[in-house]
Amino acid sequence: MHYERAVEQLRESVSSYHKSPNAYIRTFHQFAHLTLIAFYEYTFPSESGLHDGYASLTDRKVFTSSLPNGCETWKELGSMRNRVDHPVDKKTKSHSKKITIEETEFFCKKLNVALQEIFNFWLNSSPTSAPTISIRVSTT
Repeated sequence: MHYERAVEQLRESVSSYHKSPNAYIRTFHQFAHLTLIAFYEYTFPSESGLHDGYASLTDRKVFTSSLPNGCETWKELGSMRNRVDHPVDKKTKSHSKKITIEETEFFCKKLNVALQEIFNFWLNSSPTSAPTISIRVSTT
């Protein structure tokens, strides 16, 4: 269900990578948010409130315990996106630093680890129970 929107965001993110660190982080965050919703729907179908926001997904115990190597990277992505879309920090009331190309490049290395971990966990999970359809094949 989220595939087309996620792919659209990922494509936009890839095209923004060398042009604008802010646009890259903003669109990659949207890709990640949609991907995390799909991840929860598949791996933790009993979880509710999946559309309550990005932080509500990355702060859950089931998430942090299942993805110990990447959970901090996913949280950091949320913080970086806040720097893009909310240039004044709510807590300190000061202006956030702009995201640099160097910072984005370093962050991508951490994203590689986080993405590998989430997809390995996802692929090793049992799919949610879907109704089975029996098809009768006749040979003539």
